[in-house]
Amino acid sequence: MKKDEQNNINNNDYEKNIGYEIGKTSSYLRVGVMKLLKEAGITDITHEQFGILFILSQQDGLYQRQLAILLSKDRPNISRMVDILETKGYIKREKHPENKRISKVFITEKGKNKVALLMPYRKSFKEKICKDISQEEMDICFSVLAKVRENLSDTCNLQI
Repeated sequence: MKKDEQNNINNNDYEKNIGYEIGKTSSYLRVGVMKLLKEAGITDITHEQFGILFILSQQDGLYQRQLAILLSKDRPNISRMVDILETKGYIKREKHPENKRISKVFITEKGKNKVALLMPYRKSFKEKICKDISQEEMDICFSVLAKVRENLSDTCNLQI
């Protein structure tokens, strides 16, 4: 976009809306992570699928419902992503012995290797995101975002 075109769309009321700002920031983060994945040579899965791998690399053997809660995704979405990752050999599911409808999800060696590809890039990406932001500002940001989520929790009622 040209600079003069950008100037013509600034200073609108919607830009002073917290939802707009959160959405815009989320879009920037999503694009940044997708570029980071590409730079690391990870081109066969989405950033959301990678999120599942990353969580499992930190805490393996979670139920799909737990993944849904951690990623704020609905059950059908998590199920679809888990199906794709399982087909690609990055994770495996183990059925609950007493309830076959419930599965625990585990990361495979292939999945761990995929996560390891990104680790050298992770620190510099986090530093880029947090540049010129004090710890106090980060704490305030986390607190405000938690309050926004809490305020919306009964309205959104995510089907997790």
